[in-house]
Amino acid sequence: MNYRLTWRGLRDTRIAQIAPLTEETVPPKLYGGIDRVVSFLTEELVSMGHEVRVFARGNSVTRAKLAAGWPRALRFEPSIRDTIAPHMVMIERVARRADEFDVVHCARLQKHWISMLLLPCLR
Repeated sequence: MNYRLTWRGLRDTRIAQIAPLTEETVPPKLYGGIDRVVSFLTEELVSMGHEVRVFARGNSVTRAKLAAGWPRALRFEPSIRDTIAPHMVMIERVARRADEFDVVHCARLQKHWISMLLLPCLR
């Protein structure tokens, strides 16, 4: 038998996937373990019928809806000296839209500033 697991039995769960802006595209072309996990998870969630929005680099490729946090990976931007600032802007965008999502998944929640900014906005 072919079972399709869905969160709470819903096929249209609204999910926000947040990927780091520093390394690679989603999916990565070179290095990027976290980005690969975000890509695999996102593509499977879309296949399962969920509505997924990926907050990542603008040159990422996905079947989900893409919300560009920055045009390309920050490590390829020689003018960027502070990589935290673009992340903060992207996280703020997610926080402002938190009521649009049933689930918010951040691949790097160990960054305390992400959880401090985002968690108070969630129900």
